[in-house]
Amino acid sequence: MLRHDAGIELFSDGGKYAGYEDFSFQGTASKSFILPSISTVMCSIGAPLIPMLMRHGFEHRWISFQHLLDSLPAAMLCALETAQRLEPRYYFVALLSIGGYSPERGRWETWSIYGSAPPRGGKIEAPVLRPSQRAYFHPRPDDTALRRYGFEADADFNALAENPIGFMRAMRATPQYMGKIGGAAADASTGHTIGGFIERVILENEAALTNVVWRWPDRVGSMIDPNNEGGPVALPL
Repeated sequence: MLRHDAGIELFSDGGKYAGYEDFSFQGTASKSFILPSISTVMCSIGAPLIPMLMRHGFEHRWISFQHLLDSLPAAMLCALETAQRLEPRYYFVALLSIGGYSPERGRWETWSIYGSAPPRGGKIEAPVLRPSQRAYFHPRPDDTALRRYGFEADADFNALAENPIGFMRAMRATPQYMGKIGGAAADASTGHTIGGFIERVILENEAALTNVVWRWPDRVGSMIDPNNEGGPVALPL
């Protein structure tokens, strides 16, 4: 997610994965949630919890960007409690990036909120909402992947803004962690979890544009191959 003076630009992948202990690619789905009436866009990690969060939003009728920010910690806590009750074997993790316009402060803002629920009724830490940097990508690529796609290890906002697709490709090339059934967060296997496509969302005041800008020919049921570079998608005329 990139925060510009005139709006928000979001890049997210469309990969779905089997889940715990299994990194196999299971298809594609958009991970962005656009609320143009309140000039807000959100991007999720931890897909099973997102429908619960959105249901909370519909029930409480988010009427402004600030209203959404104020209600998110309670909404994520409720979602984590529900997930833990329904699936006590799993260690649930949820991360939400939020970008939007604050009329009260007269500026575009970016925030993030993280929460997790341990298995078997363990204590859920209260999710905390925090402001995020102008350029916020998670997870961050390792140095080897950054160099592979032309970035310095300490790439700044300008470098990311000039080549966000390259940064997403570096994320794909970096092994990530995925928890095991019944395990702690540190008890994890590794694999690659950026796939399917790259979707770009441009959000300005009460208006949004979205399109797929890159696509990988990942096969359902197979593991992500980080050496499969894919290619750009031609924009419609």
